[in-house]
Amino acid sequence: MTINKIIDLVDAQKPNAYEEKTKIAWLDKLDRTAFQEIISAHEEGDESFEGYDEDTDGEMELLIPDEYQDVYLYWMYAMIDFANQEIQRYTNSMIMFNNAYAQFGNWYNRTHMPKQTWIKGAGGRIRR
Repeated sequence: MTINKIIDLVDAQKPNAYEEKTKIAWLDKLDRTAFQEIISAHEEGDESFEGYDEDTDGEMELLIPDEYQDVYLYWMYAMIDFANQEIQRYTNSMIMFNNAYAQFGNWYNRTHMPKQTWIKGAGGRIRR
C-alpha cells in the first residue's frame, strides 16, 4: 500500500477537509510506532526508518503489508474523528484500530524471528 493509495481510499470513504501533509504526518506517526514496537525487534527488520514528510514520494510503500491495510484505514479514521472532536466516533475508530494493529503485530511476531540478545553472567554468555 502506498501513501497516495491509502490517502485516496480514506478520502473516498470518509470525506474530510484535512490537507495531504497532515495525513502524511499521521501515517508517519503510525509507521514510526509500528517500526519501533514491532518491526525493529525482529531480525529481518530494518535497522532504521526515515519516516515520511510532505516531500516524500507518494508512491512510497508503507511498512504494514496490504493484507493489514485496515490498520491504516482505522488509524486515519481515528485521527480525523479526533481532529473533528467527534469523541464517540474516535473511540469506535480506535477500538477497530487497536484490534487491527494487534492482528498485524501477532502475524508479524509469528512469521519473523525475534532479535537474539546475549547476556553475560557468571555462567558465561547465554542467549535470551
